[in-house]
Amino acid sequence: MKGISLRNGNDNGIPFLFSFATSSSASAITLVRQKICEPDNVMYATVMNGLGKRGHTQKTLSLLRLMEQGNTKPDIFIYSIVVDALCKDGNLDAAISLLNEMKQRDIPPNIVTYSSIIDDGPCKEGKVEDAKEVMKHMVEKGVEPNIITYNAIINGYCLSGELDRARRIFDSLIDKGIEPSIISYNILINGYRKKKELAKAMQLFCEISQKGSNPSTVTYNTILQGLFEVDRIGSAREIYAEMLSTGRFLIYTLMEMAVRGFSLDATATTFLVDIVRDNPSVLDMIPELHLENKK
Repeated sequence: MKGISLRNGNDNGIPFLFSFATSSSASAITLVRQKICEPDNVMYATVMNGLGKRGHTQKTLSLLRLMEQGNTKPDIFIYSIVVDALCKDGNLDAAISLLNEMKQRDIPPNIVTYSSIIDDGPCKEGKVEDAKEVMKHMVEKGVEPNIITYNAIINGYCLSGELDRARRIFDSLIDKGIEPSIISYNILINGYRKKKELAKAMQLFCEISQKGSNPSTVTYNTILQGLFEVDRIGSAREIYAEMLSTGRFLIYTLMEMAVRGFSLDATATTFLVDIVRDNPSVLDMIPELHLENKK
């Protein structure tokens, strides 16, 4: 049987890999071993990334093992995809084991690999000291932490309720020559909101504009939710006016707050009614109303 070459732009490898992902791996392994069908790294990465994001961790890992048996060997990008999938699936031990396997194969982990372990591993469980040990090991290997790494550490401290430590890491970024991102601000603002420390949250919120950046929709959502929680409706109105001036709209904020489990009490409902009364155009942004008008 003539071999199928998939290294020169032929995209038949994508369906093949999806077929493998949804069927028996034995036949696919046979095809690869016999060089009948062997996708390239880009095709593997595309499918494995998609599977990982959809929670099919074992299939992602199986594709890695399939690659190892063929001529297309996995590289750092492939391994990072699998490590990330394992971490997001809560299987940190398997991710660490794969990290050690990479070292044995002389494939040094990069910033993406380490960040996956730090962010989706110990930090999500509030075990920041464990995460800092991973970061220390990373630095020893010559891989410098970036803003994603530090955001994970800040988030870990916020999850464990250690806001002072989170703030110290945040403040130290400038000294390290790293500019805090809007995600950095959002993480810390949300941490203060959960602790009902609205004054500190508002201080950070104002600092965003002072630094020449713009709050994101997530920033506005978090601040407004915090203001509603402590019945600071006047301040919420001011933030709402600012949202309108930047083209962001409160209707999505209230919808997201509801998704998060924040109930709209009488005060918040009155607030929403006032907004619709003063700015009826916000109703045009509700998809359900658009569908109703088309009927």
